[in-house]
Amino acid sequence: MGLFFIVGGCGALSALTRQVDWLLRSRRWLRQLGDAVGDGSRSIVLLGPGGGKPDPTMAAGVAREALSSVLDAVDRALAQLPAETRQVVRLRYDLELPVKEVARRSNMAPRTVARRRDDAKAMVARFLGTVGRQRLARFWHVFGTFVA
Repeated sequence: MGLFFIVGGCGALSALTRQVDWLLRSRRWLRQLGDAVGDGSRSIVLLGPGGGKPDPTMAAGVAREALSSVLDAVDRALAQLPAETRQVVRLRYDLELPVKEVARRSNMAPRTVARRRDDAKAMVARFLGTVGRQRLARFWHVFGTFVA
């Protein structure tokens, strides 16, 4: 998939938004995947459906370093956010609540929730820029197929 979002244009912005949204939804699963491999390994291999034999079209290796770098950037970005915005991220992405329910639980207007969600996604996008082009390319080469 590559770094198509680094190049300008409306399509690039839309792709980046989808990628950041996916990262926020999937970061716990990705962290578990990286932790399951252990520190002694340099790569992660994704298995086919059901954890069975690798599907040649889906199996791919990604340097553990690339996965860790991307997840660390996401974590650093979230740590920079105000507490109210982190709460929106937790409710929206960790608990997978709709915006209206996040608004109700947070005692905020839905537009405020959406703005804070967008602020969080923008911060994550900025921090992804610190990862480096090659690491991002390796990461998205493998995980980009999961982004709708």
